[in-house]
Amino acid sequence: MAGILTIYNSGTNYDRSNSLELIASLALKTSGAEGESWIINPGPGSTELYNKSLRARVAGFLIGPLVGRQVVEGFGGATGSGRDVNVDATLEVVRRVKPARINMTGWSRGAITCIEIANAITEARDIPAIPMSLFLVDPVPGPHEANAWNWTSFSTRIPPTVTHCSAILQEGDSRGWMMAPLIDPFRTQDERRRTYPMPGPHSASVEVQKPFEPVARMARCLVESFLDSRGTGLKSVLQLTPKEMCDLYGQMMLVLAGGQGRTSDRGSVPNAYRDSQIFVNGHHRAQSLVAHPATTLAFSELSNPSISENLKAPVTAEARSMKRDAPNAWLAFVRALFWSILSTQPVRYPMPVIPSGPMIGRPGPGLVIANAPLMRLTRRQEFLLPLFRPS
Repeated sequence: MAGILTIYNSGTNYDRSNSLELIASLALKTSGAEGESWIINPGPGSTELYNKSLRARVAGFLIGPLVGRQVVEGFGGATGSGRDVNVDATLEVVRRVKPARINMTGWSRGAITCIEIANAITEARDIPAIPMSLFLVDPVPGPHEANAWNWTSFSTRIPPTVTHCSAILQEGDSRGWMMAPLIDPFRTQDERRRTYPMPGPHSASVEVQKPFEPVARMARCLVESFLDSRGTGLKSVLQLTPKEMCDLYGQMMLVLAGGQGRTSDRGSVPNAYRDSQIFVNGHHRAQSLVAHPATTLAFSELSNPSISENLKAPVTAEARSMKRDAPNAWLAFVRALFWSILSTQPVRYPMPVIPSGPMIGRPGPGLVIANAPLMRLTRRQEFLLPLFRPS
């Protein structure tokens, strides 16, 4: 019996040729022989899957001369057809390799393919039970009208052989004609099920794009760490400290402050921190508690007018260190503090005063807040203001 088999599943119209995209880049830097230690399945609508699918090639031969091969491939991209080819091909690899454990990751329809492969392996009578770990990146089956049949239990049910399943869910996709991401398996969060709601459109986690560069970097760190910790041999792993993660999340908070990154079309994505002026998601708060514990506690209770004397010294030290080493995290706390000062409501509504210029990657140029000195401050705000105030 072999060791660990890692399976990568590309999204619609993507395959290994998209070497800068997250899933393909991970496959191409996985150690071991392809077909033995790892495989990568092309996405629906891709040229590689077209060449693998007998049905697609027959369609291309029969109607390609009339409508063009691109139309035939486009039909696969619209409907998600060809995923069954990937499932069958993967089953054959599993039967031959006989892995002791399987790790899988995929994006978009590739994430749905991960679930289908997991169910197919679990249901195959000639394959013994294999523990599996899945990391799904924005699992979406495709457009509404063309993919109603793709939202079956075979594509949405996480089988019991999956010991861990994590998912990144994008909160900023504005294409209302696309189906919502898979949510039901993650309504209860525990050690076996974990979600990371992230700002940005459907592809923000897999392709670097402005202004969501920190989302792509965070996603790479999460997926690589997930695979590496479960035995996948990656030639390099992006390892970020809690402070570095908080700085990336600070950048995301500033993007959100500018009105980008979340849309009503993705309002169904579960995120207890959607209205927070301090944290992007629960993972952000957890990392902040590690990197800046005293500051996190001080800001988590901004509505409390008083502050414990025991917090003052560590908050002062953390603020100075943060401003130097994690300026975007520091600036996000600055924004949260000024919001609490300006707002007469709890810290959960859109901020009326936002950063006045480009803030990503550096702490300048400051905030527009001319009337702050005239306001009555609580003791907590009076203490925090000198530490979190742009110079």
